[in-house]
Amino acid sequence: MRRAHDESDVEQRQRATLAARAYDDDRAPVIPILDLPADGRPEERPRLLIAVAAAAVILVVAGALAFAAPSWRDHREDGIGPAPTTAVSAVDPQENPASCALPAQWKTAIAAGTVGVDHPANAAVGSGPDGTFLMHQTGEGTDELALVDADGRRTTVWSPSAGRAEHPSVSPDSAVSGRWVAFGLLSDSTDYAVLAWNRSSRQLATVRELSSEERIAGNLVIDAAPVVAGDTAYWVEHRLTNTRHETLVAQPLGGTGDRRDYPVADVDRLVVTDAGLLILTAPNPAPGTTLGVDETVTAGPFGRLPASLNAVRVGRWFTSDGATLRWLTGARASTRLLAWNPHDAVTTTAAPAAPLGARIVGPFLVSVSYAEAGVALDTRTGRTVALPVGLDLALTTGGAVVFADGRRRVDRRGAATIARVAIDQLAPVTC
Repeated sequence: MRRAHDESDVEQRQRATLAARAYDDDRAPVIPILDLPADGRPEERPRLLIAVAAAAVILVVAGALAFAAPSWRDHREDGIGPAPTTAVSAVDPQENPASCALPAQWKTAIAAGTVGVDHPANAAVGSGPDGTFLMHQTGEGTDELALVDADGRRTTVWSPSAGRAEHPSVSPDSAVSGRWVAFGLLSDSTDYAVLAWNRSSRQLATVRELSSEERIAGNLVIDAAPVVAGDTAYWVEHRLTNTRHETLVAQPLGGTGDRRDYPVADVDRLVVTDAGLLILTAPNPAPGTTLGVDETVTAGPFGRLPASLNAVRVGRWFTSDGATLRWLTGARASTRLLAWNPHDAVTTTAAPAAPLGARIVGPFLVSVSYAEAGVALDTRTGRTVALPVGLDLALTTGGAVVFADGRRRVDRRGAATIARVAIDQLAPVTC
């Protein structure tokens, strides 16, 4: 999954994978449906890794716009995941309708939702509960990760150590809980540390740091951006070229418990929902395939998926808002947007007008090119809206979407302007 680091990739990796988490960790047990206790820690009991392998939990490569992987991951046959059988919603988008111009009401809402920034390049990289989101800010000789709260106030979470070339590695939708922010540090093309920031005390702590011996002699890497569920951080470790024998680590934060290790294989990334921790895996794509690689959602060592989710567990661009998992299936005219949470059945919405390489940002399926105008399909109406060059729908958080406006930016590392707009302030596209 690791590759040489390019700062412009930081933005692309985070941007390319979707949506947001918006929930209060105190309201429900962390992983009730997958046999995890309320503190978010897996039970210490034997697990059958064979069952995971038999279900063809396979490897990882997400494309150039999200979690690209080297070619060392071996391909395995899968053959699972029947076509969705749930009813299609009443929304019936036209096939490739002409895009509407950006509504004046949207322009006004974006201007009103501008968030104050103090760096020339800013990238919204991870969403959290209650309208919070993480922003990676860079400039001449400066680099920091900041948490933006629902009132627009920025708090610095991390800045690099003096003399060290390191960058944050952030989950786009599962890095923030009600009490914690968890993320990795990337250096020399691999993640080597996991950090956690307490939102109450505003203290940053190193949860795990690979030693020089582990990194060089042991060839060990931290793979998949860390996530946090309640008071527990999760990440994956493995030897650089051996993804068939990986370790899923569960580490209670704040000194509340000991590390627990679970054998897993071929993990792409981790995601948190109301059902708890879910694991995404993916087969090697064909040569030249980079966008929207199919992934398979699994419960890993924590149990079995509910039947409704298990029947449609293969798709692409999986994302979570903390409660609901959303993803796409099909292609072109057969594209479908699926949604699942542990309290309801899987729902399916037809989206034949979804743009190529579309990712999910709230009710929108977004395709953006900084060199050309992008488009967003509004699944509320089935119509597409044109996004001016440089304007991106970056992520969702707390019932809002975050726009990144790069039309005045100084380079490709981030946008000059960031704005958060409540979804209900964006009138459905109906031109």
